[in-house]
Amino acid sequence: MKFLFWNVQRLGSATPEKRGEIMQGVVAEAFRVHNVDYALLCEVSGSTNLDGVSFRKQVSVVKRGTHARAAQLGYASIDSDLNEVTLEKYPLPKFTKVFDQPSPRKGGNEFTKHSKRCVAYVLNVHGVNVYVYHANASSKAPFLVAWVAEALRLEDDEDFLLIGDFNCEPPEVRTQLELLKRDPDAFEFGEDGPTHNAKTGLTKTYDYAIGGRRVPSAVTKLDISKTIAQFTNTPAKDMSDHLPIIVEI
Repeated sequence: MKFLFWNVQRLGSATPEKRGEIMQGVVAEAFRVHNVDYALLCEVSGSTNLDGVSFRKQVSVVKRGTHARAAQLGYASIDSDLNEVTLEKYPLPKFTKVFDQPSPRKGGNEFTKHSKRCVAYVLNVHGVNVYVYHANASSKAPFLVAWVAEALRLEDDEDFLLIGDFNCEPPEVRTQLELLKRDPDAFEFGEDGPTHNAKTGLTKTYDYAIGGRRVPSAVTKLDISKTIAQFTNTPAKDMSDHLPIIVEI
């Protein structure tokens, strides 16, 4: 089973036409050329379409501040038959339940007090539960990803796969797990080198997969330069700053 994951960088009906064309081209390439079964997208800002089939942001991020209920960026998914896949918000257990100690960070033990975005449950594949997560772009990212990974390992008895834009590199997550007195070798990290910043030069490995020890995965980053070249003469302006990845289990 193959999953395409991609941070599309604010894509919806109100985004520039070229950006929509790029997204459609990349997802179509994943389905038709790379035999991907499901596309998982984050930073979706509204409804969009592929080959005339509309699909929408499902699990939203709630913007904090004055307009506390204003839906902002979120996740979306579509399968290779161009059917929308229903995603569900996964409620992360409290830090104290996962790590048997109080949170060492300001904000307490509730995940929603730390993370700007939720974790979304995608589906079960051959006994493996698949999730998607877009972590904060801040120094909190390793802490959050370690929290999510350990919570899912406990929930699913290691039969889980977490895919996402984690905004931190795998060694940072491993170090955070050690600091929280958890064994990083209880997890499989699947990555294929730098995926960010696709606009100016790849330097960071932010997009990858984390699985339980029984769930090895193969991860390949997707070179989309040829696809992008078909749609725009100014790719740096319209493309995402992340490369997509294909995750196979």
